[in-house]
Amino acid sequence: MSNLFPIATAERGDGSMKTLAFLMVLVPMVFAQDVLFEDNFDDGNANGWFEMVTGATYEVNGDLRYELSYSGIDIIYALTYRGDLGGSMSDSNYSVLVETITHEPTGKTGLNIRFDPVTFSGYALYLNYATGNYYILRYDSFTSYVMLGSYLPYPGGFVYDTAYWIRFECLNDHLRAKIWTGPVSPEPDYWMIVRVDDTYQNNGCLDLESLRDPSGTYFDTEVDNIAVTSFPVSLESSTWGAIKNSF
Repeated sequence: MSNLFPIATAERGDGSMKTLAFLMVLVPMVFAQDVLFEDNFDDGNANGWFEMVTGATYEVNGDLRYELSYSGIDIIYALTYRGDLGGSMSDSNYSVLVETITHEPTGKTGLNIRFDPVTFSGYALYLNYATGNYYILRYDSFTSYVMLGSYLPYPGGFVYDTAYWIRFECLNDHLRAKIWTGPVSPEPDYWMIVRVDDTYQNNGCLDLESLRDPSGTYFDTEVDNIAVTSFPVSLESSTWGAIKNSF
């Protein structure tokens, strides 16, 4: 597919939110990676996932997708999390691939890496369907967060009932993500967003979220084809080493 994002902005989350550089990242995933865990829900269940008790509904639907939903104004979000060691990951550096379909009038769909379900800390990537923006937040608690950099507009905005592929990665103090539609492969070469923050280096886990728009009365996100992979040493030393040296 053609690339829409030739430039990724690299920004550091150090409280002052200084822009460090405009970074062109042109590194396809060419190294073999170990699969830490994967789930396509074709077995009809979501075994292994820990579902936050918020009043929302979590179920594998008839299309064999994991659906997070709620109808009403009392519940704001649904959140489910998992690692390759039960509720945690075995490493602090990993890459997440997930397919999402979001239905109207859901406000946001997101995923959180290095997530700690006790403190609610970690790094979240959100697709905001109301504004058509995407961005990365650092959560320090359930009610406290820091925007890492700025909001970025997705070309044409996000469209309900459309499948989006999301890749979100953490390696040491670097975070990066890409979002695309169509086939899962080949992935776009360019990273849409790159951020730097060293606050959380814990393993944490992956969480998936669906959030109600403040003015809405319903949220509904389906997730599928989840794969969490490790970073080979060769990739860590070459790809991310080059990124670090550019700062």
